[in-house]
Amino acid sequence: MKTWGRYELVAAPGDADLVFEIRLTVLQLQRERVLTDDSPASDSQFRFVIRDVKTHETLWGLTEHAQGAVLQGNRDKNFEQALAAVVAEVRRIAGAAAADSAKN
Repeated sequence: MKTWGRYELVAAPGDADLVFEIRLTVLQLQRERVLTDDSPASDSQFRFVIRDVKTHETLWGLTEHAQGAVLQGNRDKNFEQALAAVVAEVRRIAGAAAADSAKN
């Protein structure tokens, strides 16, 4: 995010204008009630929220699901893809830096 030219990281949340929160939640689903036979037994999702420090209001929020997998290598790959999707969407929301906009 530092390389985007839009944000400066600070040592403490109180020194910031915005706080970026990211959370990973893994929900275990009950197969007999919710799922079909070919559905995964869990739902992993990233929740990303941008908050105003002074008002504590949520300015933006998004959720990205990480596809489940049986093999650890595939779970890791799906996790990385979901995280990359979150970062790409946040970058899109943030828009171009002032220097980038001046170039166009």
